Amino acid sequence: MDLLLIDSKVVSAEKAKELEETNEALKQEIKRLERAQSESERLEIELTQKKLECDRLNKEIAEQKSQSKSLANQLSDSSTKNSQLTEEVTSLQSKLKQLEKGDDGGDDDADDHVDDDDDGDDHVDDDYDDGDNNVVYDDDDDHVDDDNDDDHHHVDDDDD
Repeated sequence: MDLLLIDSKVVSAEKAKELEETNEALKQEIKRLERAQSESERLEIELTQKKLECDRLNKEIAEQKSQSKSLANQLSDSSTKNSQLTEEVTSLQSKLKQLEKGDDGGDDDADDHVDDDDDGDDHVDDDYDDGDNNVVYDDDDDHVDDDNDDDHHHVDDDDD
């Protein structure tokens, strides 16, 4: 039995050594798995942060798209308004040129005004109201004052 006992001790020592090696390998595996778990938890946290950042950026993009659309509408409105104002300016410039051309036409009759004094005659009267309630008299001798009623500037005030 001695031998058997020795054999079982030898087997036990070998078994113990084998168990210790297995135990050490398992401890190393546990450490590796703990590191992997820790890394996994870190990555999950990072993923959650990235998702939150992505959501924030998506909201920011949506706001910027909305602002861009609003600015595009404002640009369109201001462009339309600019076109309208340009047309108005062009029209006013054209009218101004017509008025300037009428004043500087070089025609002596350009300042003649239509007779609107309702006195029955249809002659053009060069005497006119200048807009400030002042009658402006033309120095052309267009008017013949043959009724001597002192109503025109051609009246002789000589006391002969």
